[in-house]
Amino acid sequence: MALEDDVLPIKRPVSLEDEDAVIDAKDYDRYVVARAGDHLMVQFQCDLCHFRNIQRRSPEPGSVRDRLLLRCIRRANLDACWARESTTVANNTRNVEKLLEKGARIGVGSGLVMVPAGPCPLRDDNLMAVAVTMMQRSLDAGKNDVYVQYDTVRQL
Repeated sequence: MALEDDVLPIKRPVSLEDEDAVIDAKDYDRYVVARAGDHLMVQFQCDLCHFRNIQRRSPEPGSVRDRLLLRCIRRANLDACWARESTTVANNTRNVEKLLEKGARIGVGSGLVMVPAGPCPLRDDNLMAVAVTMMQRSLDAGKNDVYVQYDTVRQL
Protein backbone atom coordinates (compact mmCIF):
# COMPACT_ATOMS: atom_id res chain seq x y z
CA MET A 1 0.00 0.00 0.00
CA ALA A 2 2.00 2.98 -1.28
CA LEU A 3 1.24 6.48 -0.07
CA GLU A 4 1.28 9.24 -2.64
CA ASP A 5 1.86 12.81 -1.53
CA ASP A 6 -1.28 14.02 -3.30
CA VAL A 7 -3.56 11.17 -2.25
CA LEU A 8 -6.33 13.68 -1.48
CA PRO A 9 -6.90 15.93 -4.49
CA ILE A 10 -7.79 19.59 -4.04
CA LYS A 11 -10.06 21.20 -6.60
CA ARG A 12 -8.87 24.71 -7.34
CA PRO A 13 -11.35 27.45 -8.21
CA VAL A 14 -11.42 28.39 -11.87
CA SER A 15 -13.24 31.02 -13.84
CA LEU A 16 -16.38 29.71 -15.54
CA GLU A 17 -15.95 32.24 -18.35
CA ASP A 18 -12.26 31.68 -19.10
CA GLU A 19 -10.66 28.25 -18.78
CA ASP A 20 -7.19 29.83 -19.00
CA ALA A 21 -7.86 32.25 -16.15
CA VAL A 22 -5.13 32.74 -13.59
CA ILE A 23 -6.01 31.53 -10.10
CA ASP A 24 -5.83 34.27 -7.51
CA ALA A 25 -2.74 33.85 -5.31
CA LYS A 26 -4.85 33.79 -2.13
CA ASP A 27 -6.63 30.67 -3.40
CA TYR A 28 -3.44 28.57 -3.43
CA ASP A 29 -3.62 28.19 0.36
CA ARG A 30 -7.17 26.83 0.30
CA TYR A 31 -7.30 23.46 2.05
CA VAL A 32 -3.52 23.58 2.57
CA VAL A 33 -3.17 25.75 5.68
CA ALA A 34 -5.60 27.13 8.24
CA ARG A 35 -6.16 30.86 8.65
CA ALA A 36 -5.91 33.10 11.69
CA GLY A 37 -9.29 32.84 13.40
CA ASP A 38 -10.33 29.42 12.09
CA HIS A 39 -9.94 28.05 15.62
CA LEU A 40 -12.72 30.40 16.73
CA MET A 41 -15.22 28.81 14.36
CA VAL A 42 -14.26 25.14 14.43
CA GLN A 43 -13.91 22.75 17.34
CA PHE A 44 -10.27 22.13 16.52
CA GLN A 45 -8.17 19.26 17.80
CA CYS A 46 -4.66 18.46 16.58
CA ASP A 47 -3.98 15.59 14.18
CA LEU A 48 -2.08 13.54 16.75
CA CYS A 49 -4.87 13.79 19.33
CA HIS A 50 -7.47 12.75 16.75
CA PHE A 51 -5.25 9.81 15.79
CA ARG A 52 -4.96 8.73 19.43
CA ASN A 53 -8.71 9.07 19.94
CA ILE A 54 -9.42 6.85 16.94
CA GLN A 55 -6.66 4.26 17.30
CA ARG A 56 -6.18 4.36 21.10
CA ARG A 57 -2.41 4.51 20.51
CA SER A 58 0.27 6.74 19.05
CA PRO A 59 1.25 6.41 15.38
CA GLU A 60 3.91 3.82 14.64
CA PRO A 61 7.03 5.27 12.98
CA GLY A 62 7.30 4.08 9.39
CA SER A 63 3.71 2.81 9.22
CA VAL A 64 2.18 3.71 5.85
CA ARG A 65 -1.30 3.08 7.21
CA ASP A 66 -0.76 5.40 10.18
CA ARG A 67 0.73 8.06 7.91
CA LEU A 68 -2.28 7.83 5.60
CA LEU A 69 -4.68 8.19 8.53
CA LEU A 70 -2.77 11.25 9.79
CA ARG A 71 -2.95 12.82 6.31
CA CYS A 72 -6.70 12.17 6.17
CA ILE A 73 -7.15 13.69 9.62
CA ARG A 74 -5.17 16.77 8.55
CA ARG A 75 -7.32 17.12 5.45
CA ALA A 76 -10.55 16.74 7.43
CA ASN A 77 -9.32 19.41 9.87
CA LEU A 78 -8.53 21.75 6.98
CA ASP A 79 -11.85 20.97 5.27
CA ALA A 80 -13.63 22.01 8.47
CA CYS A 81 -11.62 25.23 8.63
CA TRP A 82 -12.27 26.08 4.99
CA ALA A 83 -16.01 25.42 5.23
CA ARG A 84 -16.28 29.19 5.67
CA GLU A 85 -14.93 31.92 3.43
CA SER A 86 -11.97 34.01 4.56
CA THR A 87 -14.11 37.14 4.94
CA THR A 88 -16.46 35.30 7.30
CA VAL A 89 -13.53 34.09 9.42
CA ALA A 90 -11.98 37.57 9.49
CA ASN A 91 -15.29 39.21 10.49
CA ASN A 92 -15.85 36.66 13.23
CA THR A 93 -12.30 37.18 14.52
CA ARG A 94 -12.88 40.94 14.72
CA ASN A 95 -16.16 40.37 16.56
CA VAL A 96 -14.48 38.07 19.08
CA GLU A 97 -11.73 40.64 19.64
CA LYS A 98 -14.39 43.32 20.29
CA LEU A 99 -16.20 40.99 22.68
CA LEU A 100 -13.01 40.33 24.62
CA GLU A 101 -12.25 44.08 24.77
CA LYS A 102 -15.74 44.81 26.15
CA GLY A 103 -15.38 42.03 28.69
CA ALA A 104 -11.99 43.33 29.82
CA ARG A 105 -13.48 46.82 30.22
CA ILE A 106 -15.91 45.50 32.84
CA GLY A 107 -13.51 43.01 34.43
CA VAL A 108 -14.83 39.87 32.76
CA GLY A 109 -11.93 37.66 31.68
CA SER A 110 -11.73 35.80 28.40
CA GLY A 111 -12.11 32.47 30.21
CA LEU A 112 -15.65 33.47 31.17
CA VAL A 113 -16.58 34.71 27.71
CA MET A 114 -15.02 32.03 25.48
CA VAL A 115 -15.57 28.28 25.59
CA PRO A 116 -12.32 26.61 26.70
CA ALA A 117 -10.41 25.05 23.80
CA GLY A 118 -9.21 22.08 25.79
CA PRO A 119 -8.09 19.75 26.98
CA CYS A 120 -10.40 17.61 24.88
CA PRO A 121 -11.67 14.26 26.15
CA LEU A 122 -9.86 11.12 25.01
CA ARG A 123 -12.61 9.93 22.70
CA ASP A 124 -13.75 10.67 19.16
CA ASP A 125 -16.52 13.16 19.98
CA ASN A 126 -15.99 15.00 16.68
CA LEU A 127 -16.58 11.80 14.69
CA MET A 128 -13.24 12.13 12.94
CA ALA A 129 -13.24 8.36 12.31
CA VAL A 130 -16.44 8.78 10.28
CA ALA A 131 -15.03 11.80 8.41
CA VAL A 132 -11.80 10.08 7.36
CA THR A 133 -13.62 6.89 6.38
CA MET A 134 -16.00 8.89 4.19
CA MET A 135 -13.00 10.71 2.76
CA GLN A 136 -11.50 7.37 1.72
CA ARG A 137 -14.83 6.40 0.13
CA SER A 138 -14.79 9.66 -1.83
CA LEU A 139 -11.61 8.49 -3.60
CA ASP A 140 -13.39 5.53 -5.21
CA ALA A 141 -13.82 5.66 -8.96
CA GLY A 142 -17.03 7.33 -10.04
CA LYS A 143 -19.45 6.42 -12.80
CA ASN A 144 -19.59 9.90 -14.33
CA ASP A 145 -16.36 11.44 -13.06
CA VAL A 146 -12.93 10.48 -11.78
CA TYR A 147 -14.25 10.10 -8.22
CA VAL A 148 -17.67 9.24 -6.80
CA GLN A 149 -19.97 12.22 -6.44
CA TYR A 150 -20.42 14.01 -3.13
CA ASP A 151 -24.09 12.99 -2.96
CA THR A 152 -23.08 9.34 -3.18
CA VAL A 153 -20.61 9.63 -0.31
CA ARG A 154 -22.91 11.62 1.96
CA GLN A 155 -25.61 8.91 1.75
CA LEU A 156 -23.54 6.76 4.07
